[in-house]
Amino acid sequence: MDTKKFRRMMKKSPEVAFEAVKNGAHDILNTWQAEARNEAPIDRGTLRKEIRQKLEIGPKLDAEMKLVSNTYRNGFNYAYYLHEVKGDQYLDRAAEKNMKLFQQALENEFKRSFKKAGW
Repeated sequence: MDTKKFRRMMKKSPEVAFEAVKNGAHDILNTWQAEARNEAPIDRGTLRKEIRQKLEIGPKLDAEMKLVSNTYRNGFNYAYYLHEVKGDQYLDRAAEKNMKLFQQALENEFKRSFKKAGW
């Protein structure tokens, strides 16, 4: 997408840009979450179920997307132990495997949203 045209579209239609970021980010989070669930160890399956999404979009349309995995049993956070202590970076691994797909999904959402808005 042409950078000058893109900036002009964002300036003239900030609400369309916001919706594009929001929708694209949700698509990315859904894909990332599904992939992370496939990457997470199975043991009892609880870890896979407890992967949650977090999304914050700032005023300059900067999106902060996170997956959070916390699985407690008797005060012990198994997800933290696996990820930080044992080094099973299943959340990061899932994101890294799909980075190009994520970038393409966001760009496609922008194109779709602005086309729908008449650009």
